[in-house]
Amino acid sequence: LGISFNTLEYFRVLTSRCPQLSIQVFAKTVCEINSIAFRPHYRDQFSAAIDAFLEIKRRSHARLEKALGRTDPLWSYKNACVPCTYKVADEAPMTYIMQSTLDGNESLKRMKRVKKPSAESDEPAISIERPDSRTLDNAQYMSEDYVNEFKDENEAPTNVPDGSPVDALEKPTPCVDKWANLAADSTKKSVGNFQETGLFLHACRHGNALAYCDMIESGERAKYPLSLVSHLLTNIPGPHIIGYDIGCGFSTTATNKCEHVFSQSNGLARCTRLASRFHRRQLIDRWF
Repeated sequence: LGISFNTLEYFRVLTSRCPQLSIQVFAKTVCEINSIAFRPHYRDQFSAAIDAFLEIKRRSHARLEKALGRTDPLWSYKNACVPCTYKVADEAPMTYIMQSTLDGNESLKRMKRVKKPSAESDEPAISIERPDSRTLDNAQYMSEDYVNEFKDENEAPTNVPDGSPVDALEKPTPCVDKWANLAADSTKKSVGNFQETGLFLHACRHGNALAYCDMIESGERAKYPLSLVSHLLTNIPGPHIIGYDIGCGFSTTATNKCEHVFSQSNGLARCTRLASRFHRRQLIDRWF
């Protein structure tokens, strides 16, 4: 099966505007336009071709960045939003150099690929996912190992043993008692068959993604915002002002948060749900 570069580029651009378009639907469309009977293996061949094409694009882009002198591995992170990070000569100091917000979204889940044991067996489910060593070099996509460095950061005892994040609110909203994010971290376990349960995002006030990480078999645990904020303060010195609304418990006015970003990325959910780990990350990397 021969696939032209123009067809691959057309698919790349089309999915950047319509993320819910799947490879199989596109392959069927091309077959119909060319009066060719669709065969299931066409989808697999096109998927392999688009993976190779995107790798070529990434390597050519890396060579371009090197030619432009952008050799800092964190260049894309430090320049994720030009209005926030670009400084002009003799610019007056600002009270806050960047305004940003944190939030989690559970749309971009991915199913576990496991062989379920019989009902009588107490054995855990066995993974049947095909090994895939491919990785993506993206300074904005935080690794699971980095995020897990902060998993115990909120375990220190507090001065108020029975305190709650909403104790200071005069009129808590009705969702405070129901929202799972306000539960103790030890209870935030995802019940279901999902390996990645969503994406945790750090975005600036202009709607540009600064950094993001996967939520692995859990809800919005404290390690996700802690890791992203630590990464920000380490690489982009402040002062910063950051908003993080946990289930309307910290502020009843911060209702938008990252929703304007997620309202666009939610279209990816149709393609990420059954994707492999690498293909899910590739879809998210392309979108953000």
